[in-house]
Amino acid sequence: TETALYAYATPRFYTMSDFPQNMRDLRPQSLYTSPWPGGWWRLRDAVEYMQTASLAVLDYAARYRENVLLNRYRAGRWQIEKYTGAPPYAYLIPQQQRDPVAAVEMLRRLAFRGVRVLQLTSAASVEGVSYPAGTWAILMDQEYAETARQVLEVQHYPDLRESPDGPLEQPYDAAGWTLPYQMGVSVTALTAPVPEDLRAKLMRLGTDLPAVGPATPYEPGGTDLAPFDSVPGAGFDTSPTAAAIVPPAGSIIGAGPALALDPAQNNTFAALNRAWAMGAQVLFSGASGTSEMAGASGAPGARTTAAAAARYVVTGLTRAQQDELATSLALRAERVAAPEGARPLSRPRVGLYRPWMASMDEGWTRWMLERYGFEVVSLYPGDFRGGPLGNRIDALVIADEGRGLLDGYATGVVPAQYEGGIGTDGVRAIDAFVQAGGTLVCFNRSTAFAIRHFGLPVTNVVGGLERQEFFTGGSVLEVAATTTHPVMAGMPDRAAIFVDDSPAFETGEGFTGEVLARYQDTGSPLLSGYLLGERFLNHRAAALGVARGHGHIIL
Repeated sequence: TETALYAYATPRFYTMSDFPQNMRDLRPQSLYTSPWPGGWWRLRDAVEYMQTASLAVLDYAARYRENVLLNRYRAGRWQIEKYTGAPPYAYLIPQQQRDPVAAVEMLRRLAFRGVRVLQLTSAASVEGVSYPAGTWAILMDQEYAETARQVLEVQHYPDLRESPDGPLEQPYDAAGWTLPYQMGVSVTALTAPVPEDLRAKLMRLGTDLPAVGPATPYEPGGTDLAPFDSVPGAGFDTSPTAAAIVPPAGSIIGAGPALALDPAQNNTFAALNRAWAMGAQVLFSGASGTSEMAGASGAPGARTTAAAAARYVVTGLTRAQQDELATSLALRAERVAAPEGARPLSRPRVGLYRPWMASMDEGWTRWMLERYGFEVVSLYPGDFRGGPLGNRIDALVIADEGRGLLDGYATGVVPAQYEGGIGTDGVRAIDAFVQAGGTLVCFNRSTAFAIRHFGLPVTNVVGGLERQEFFTGGSVLEVAATTTHPVMAGMPDRAAIFVDDSPAFETGEGFTGEVLARYQDTGSPLLSGYLLGERFLNHRAAALGVARGHGHIIL
């Protein structure tokens, strides 16, 4: 699945000194039976290597198709037998969630992978808890049960050592990925066998829905069959089971000319961008923006009295336009009078730094922003020398970028137009942009760039620690969110975040700004995965808002 390419399509001559020490004897190994002796490696070599591997897989499947199919059948049968007599026996997912569409997004993905999802036709009581009609259920005595368990349960990384007193073997890749935490969905695992009266009330979904015709999940320009979910085109609706998993119908209560939207619902942001596109006005109401200040030690200070729940209020839409927003995006909204003192918001011009060195995090960030209706301005390295950034954007997002941010490709490695990063000119342009009132948002490793080049009185306390002192290995941790700050509007008081080579901040003398999210004072914030050295996170911030000139930097 990973084939050698040096600087993408650039040919390279490999000598033995380029090989790992343990591979230089060219000794055949079980997973590397024909060691390559070195020499020129070109794009064609990589393509032919992949073709050979793909044809080998197809040849194996053709030669041993009976065994392949029988083993797949056996694996499914063993899963049914396992979860007939051991927990979890089922998962129950209520329709009523902080963001009802989040549960649908999660379940549609599982159904698309073959997991059968059912739904309660009437209320039922299970293990002392009452569940209303409409509650979704995944019974685990099914052939793809393990798929559900692997993403719904909490991961506990095992204690693996070569010897009883040897060092702990740390995870190579992500160690925790529990989807209910990451997507903010409430899920209950049943620890006792499913009662027959509950089974009798469960309806299997998708049995009466035909699969969508020739459309593909990402058909360009195709009709979006489920505008409430984040996948375009036919998307998950190509699976009858997934297509039958839909959120409660959008609804609007109250009376008044304006439409109030809750930022706890992700689709609120899609609705705002649609409203701006229709010529509406947007107000922000409720959050104080002066909630919690960080002292020099990085420990949060006293929290102010919480303001009213933050809401976005849209004015200038007809009743029919309001109804269409709520219906198509499955939103719970309220008609209100425009609140006094609310802050007007213009549609933000969002810039996203797009380095020439391919950036996975930039790509996913851009996809997410575009799916929620933001018209993203891609800024390449040369764009930072093309006049004030404020003429084009209001906010600049720099994704999780490392060495490619400042320097990019070296001279001579790629064609001249793709050389370099933003350079010192870019640093000055970004600083001028922020000082004049712009907002800079930095994710993960990019925070080190802002701290260093703008001289911020902030330290990443885990930045220089060795793996045997502090390590997370890609895990889900918990933070306390400052929900009274506008940037954090809609977040729960305690939120799950995915941490992978991520900073933990301590503020120093002269810091002006606010803690947006912080770790616990004592104990461990680990929810799922692996964490060594939780003491380094105590009292520290996971996110900061830093004032600079007339603007802000979000770390």
